[in-house]
Amino acid sequence: MADADANFKKGSLGIKFILLALGIAVLAVGLVYIGIKREGEKLTIEQVVNEQKRIFKLERNDQIQEWRKWASSTHEFEMQQQALLQLAWLDDKEGIPIAIQALQLPDHRIRGVAAQVVAHFGTPAADAAKPAVNKALLESDASDEPQLAWALVELNDQTALDRVLKVYRAGHLSKVQRVGGGTAFNPDKLAKMAPADKWTTYVKDESPSVRQLVATILSSNADPKFTDALITLVQDPDVDVAREAAPGLGRIGDEKARKPLLDALGKADKESRKKFLAALRDGIGGVGLVMSLEAVDKSKPETMWHQTRVIFNLLKELADPRASDALVAYIEAGPQRHWKTEAAMRLAEVGDPRAVPYLAERMKLNTVKLYGDSELIEEKALARGDEERIVGARMLADLAKLHPDKVDTFREQAEDAVLFWISDMPQPHANALRFLAHVKSEKARTKLRDWSFPTVALPREGQQPPMPQEWVVAQSALRYLGVMKDDASWGKYETHLKRRRADANDI
Repeated sequence: MADADANFKKGSLGIKFILLALGIAVLAVGLVYIGIKREGEKLTIEQVVNEQKRIFKLERNDQIQEWRKWASSTHEFEMQQQALLQLAWLDDKEGIPIAIQALQLPDHRIRGVAAQVVAHFGTPAADAAKPAVNKALLESDASDEPQLAWALVELNDQTALDRVLKVYRAGHLSKVQRVGGGTAFNPDKLAKMAPADKWTTYVKDESPSVRQLVATILSSNADPKFTDALITLVQDPDVDVAREAAPGLGRIGDEKARKPLLDALGKADKESRKKFLAALRDGIGGVGLVMSLEAVDKSKPETMWHQTRVIFNLLKELADPRASDALVAYIEAGPQRHWKTEAAMRLAEVGDPRAVPYLAERMKLNTVKLYGDSELIEEKALARGDEERIVGARMLADLAKLHPDKVDTFREQAEDAVLFWISDMPQPHANALRFLAHVKSEKARTKLRDWSFPTVALPREGQQPPMPQEWVVAQSALRYLGVMKDDASWGKYETHLKRRRADANDI
């Protein structure tokens, strides 16, 4: 009886296994059937396109309802992806919880798109997504890792900094696209993931990209407490790192900061030097460029000339009024004559009246005597013309026009110098006459009258060049005597108007 009972139990157990196996088989068949059925129900490409067109034709609110449905659907990748993006594009914040749900799906493509949506809304709107994004990043692959990391940047999740930097070191963050297209990466947002003090711990990071980011962050803060870190960075073998540290040291500006900056600039090769100068220009403006004049290579006159010319050209393009004090200090330090003049011109170009005495000083110097015997080709070229004084006179006139309240001072500072220049020339230049007229120079009034009304006959109609020099000068003299509103000359102006009516009226 016991054996029979045992056999019965064995048989019973066998039957149970058979029934279980049959159940599993039926379930598997059912799942396969459902899968086949769903596969058969998947939209074709044409159907996807038509469905999207249909939704796009709806009113905004109706569109949102349709996109929400598709964004929550998990069996049509193309439609779900498009729906998530459209909810972000339409700024529908109901898309945030839908995106959070999508982050938990196994499909990395959908996770990547969901991360873009979360990044689009950013903090604080999408802060609830932080746990889901962090979890998805731990499970990510190459297809969704950059988007997930950038979403954490947009959410300013400071706990994720190390994980984000891992992606940044690999160079993948720059590939992330915004919703609607365009590069999403913004180093300023990445910088906000930690205070500046925290970033100093990455000064010697293995990645040049991270060190460059650190240099940019510390330069923008430019606190003396970061001097040592910036010195380390400005001495970095990677020039892109070093140049980002340069503006920070320039802003700090004390001797401890300036020396390593100028040393690094002085040792830089031609291409690296360009990057340093561009960084100083963009980082601290004209002040940084004037500072860089101290790092010019003086070993050869030609090299010194070229490097100084590059800096002054950058100053001219920038026209930064903030550099005025630095330019005055440079002039007072007694640089070579040409560069002293160039510095005065940079002052005048930003409307600084302090340029007047320096420009006046140059007006008194004969160009041929100044540069004619120079061994530098560039200075010899200056001796072939009088460009410095021509431009200087124009700038003096511009300053007199810009600062009518200072004309008495300008007249005292530059009147004699400009008069000296025009007496040193075969004929007076219009720029000089313009300045003298604007400062109401009584010393020049008699000369202007003489030049305005020459006693020689007018040129004949159709007369071939050259035009008589007296009438060349008269064109400008008449204009600027008029600027001075010389009442005594009014009758002569009227006579001039009548001279061409008949030859008999001419002299």
